[in-house]
Amino acid sequence: MPEGVTMARKLRVAILAYEPSDRSAPDTVELLYELGAMGNVAKIASKTLIELDHSVDRVARLVRETPADAWVIFAGSRDVLEWFAKQQLPTFAYAGRANGVQIASIAPDREDAVRAAIRRLVEFGHRRIVLMVREERRKPEPGLTERLFLRELEAHGIPTGAYNLPDWEGNVEGYHRGLESLFQVTPPTALFISEASFVMATLQFCLARGLRVPEHLSLLCGDPDPAFAWCQPSIFHIHWDHRPIVRRIVRWVRNVSQGKPDLRKSWSTARLVDGETIGPVPRSTAVSV
Repeated sequence: MPEGVTMARKLRVAILAYEPSDRSAPDTVELLYELGAMGNVAKIASKTLIELDHSVDRVARLVRETPADAWVIFAGSRDVLEWFAKQQLPTFAYAGRANGVQIASIAPDREDAVRAAIRRLVEFGHRRIVLMVREERRKPEPGLTERLFLRELEAHGIPTGAYNLPDWEGNVEGYHRGLESLFQVTPPTALFISEASFVMATLQFCLARGLRVPEHLSLLCGDPDPAFAWCQPSIFHIHWDHRPIVRRIVRWVRNVSQGKPDLRKSWSTARLVDGETIGPVPRSTAVSV
């Protein structure tokens, strides 16, 4: 072996998914394949963060019960990622609240896309703009994207508060109750949905109440989804390619296997994809549900 070259050892890599649907997502499938092709044993943990209720104690128990040399965490909360950072266990954060936590990470860089999306909405006359995100993105304080969203509204002269980043319980019933509450008194004219998995639920909500998109409500999504290609009207959303993210995680695993320190934080490119689900503020914004 050439001098200075370290023999890579094969690792047991555990993936802690965010929710059950992640198990069959394209990025997960590709990551499992690429890690396996390197000779590693890669598997998805028996429980997801949602199923563990983001409980640090329950995550710790899962880690103790799972034979693994390294962990990849999907969309981890601040508390969960800080716990992993304190362990003598190589950990990589895929998205989630990794900013300021001493572990390697990668996430889509939505900054320019969020700014452009807010600018488009303001140009259409929107001022009642709401971002729907899960609790771990709102607490203990808003995350980077959420803070950017609020700053951009304020930069356009729109006062911000709890209305723009509302609380809701993190389950199906809680999401629909959150939407009901939003539309009771001062309905938003634009709804920024953080995840593609919420789009269908939101459209069902609108359909049941006679709300047309974008005539009554402008709708945009912060995530891509292959199903958007079949939607009419087309979904206004933020897109990124998962393949550079998978390649970065694979490089991190290789570095760990060779004993090379790797705590680098990186970002993948995201872009705004135009769509037909946003439009001018309706003449009458007092839409009753």
